[in-house]
Amino acid sequence: MKKIFAAALALVLALSIIGCSVAPSATEGGTEVVSNDETVATIGDRKVTFGEYKQLFDAYAQYYAMMGYDISADEEGTKQLQDGIIDALVVNEIIAYQAAQSGYDKLSDEKLAEIEEQAAADLNSIVEEYRKQAESDAEADSSIDVEERLAEYIADEAEAYTGERMTAEEYGKWILENSTESAIGEAFKEAMLKDVTVSDEEIKSWYDENLKTQQETYDNNPENYKADKEAEELYGGDPVLYVPEGYSRVLHILITPEDAISDEYSEKFSEMEDLKSEYGELAFTVNVEGGEGADRLSEIKTEYNKLKADADKIKDEYLAPSVEKAKEAYAKLQAGEEFSKVAEEYSPDTEGNKNGLLISVKHSGSYDWSKEVKNAFAKIKQGEYTEAVKDDEGVHILYYLSDEPTGEVGLDSVKDKIKEILLSDVQEDEWNQMLETWKNDESVSLNEELVRSVTYSPAAVG
Repeated sequence: MKKIFAAALALVLALSIIGCSVAPSATEGGTEVVSNDETVATIGDRKVTFGEYKQLFDAYAQYYAMMGYDISADEEGTKQLQDGIIDALVVNEIIAYQAAQSGYDKLSDEKLAEIEEQAAADLNSIVEEYRKQAESDAEADSSIDVEERLAEYIADEAEAYTGERMTAEEYGKWILENSTESAIGEAFKEAMLKDVTVSDEEIKSWYDENLKTQQETYDNNPENYKADKEAEELYGGDPVLYVPEGYSRVLHILITPEDAISDEYSEKFSEMEDLKSEYGELAFTVNVEGGEGADRLSEIKTEYNKLKADADKIKDEYLAPSVEKAKEAYAKLQAGEEFSKVAEEYSPDTEGNKNGLLISVKHSGSYDWSKEVKNAFAKIKQGEYTEAVKDDEGVHILYYLSDEPTGEVGLDSVKDKIKEILLSDVQEDEWNQMLETWKNDESVSLNEELVRSVTYSPAAVG
């Protein structure tokens, strides 16, 4: 069975919904075609077959067709797709070949056991998911045999991913083989790049350049700081090197209703928005252009206030259970319990609670706190907490943790992050150079004619 590395596997996985597989026939419309076993590329003792190459080409081409782009009408686009797919397949085999040549084609027993455990878990998850589907099918149709339907589902998925129909056991072996080769490739890459590094001078240069840019950005648009800093803390990425004035950190308790608010509330809110639009347009006609409609303006105000009162009542009833929980939490705070412990009990899913969330009464930006929360925060001092505050999100209690130190963030505190960023880029450049060298090695041979012979034929795929 053909093994492929993670990159090519990712291509197949991304397109698995298409369900394409290698066509088994050697003729098409009576015309002899290339055998799927024909070799498109050789890399030492490894090879890429025409079948696996064509399978990926057809899958991508059909995906483009589904998106409304017919690649068969674009000669240059077809050539680029051919090059991209064969390059990905060849690179995977190059890595495998070079790893073996360098003695990195074996893994420790511990690592192999870890891979086997994960592969078994992956297969079990797949089987259990399809078993549920098969059982559901059998409930709807008593003539369906659960085990037979389960085997069909697994064979379908295996064919989508590998081009072959397999039993659960065979598919599990395929998953294990590919996971093992992927781990070998990763270990080989790590070994090849272990001596690549970056200098302190490069780190300092990156710091100085980005500090200057960020300072200009946040001096002009300080409201952007909150989103950028919290994104760094949650997801990583480039470190924020400059802090504008006016930001503080809070610990946060958020209690939300378990269910969505009623459709009636949404309908009333929508009606209110329509009335606001109507009022704005009519007010311009009446007050600016001197047109008629003053009576309607008065009616709109009355209708709006009635809708708002009704909507507020629905919302109050909706939030009532959350308000009661917030009162419980507040009572525990009043009794002397630590805010962090109460927060963990009443809103354990609140992201960023450990180090505090950013808030500013001076700046307003995207994904910001509501005005109700900000107004409550503005009334407390550092070390204090607010009473329960209701808004569209739920019921909040905030603890004033600290003020964000303004100005430059010292190089020493972000040096490791910067090194990691630069090292990743340098290592990737070095790795790509290695791949280019290996591609041009005498061990690699490509059948250009076969590569160019593949074109998109809608009737032949699916």
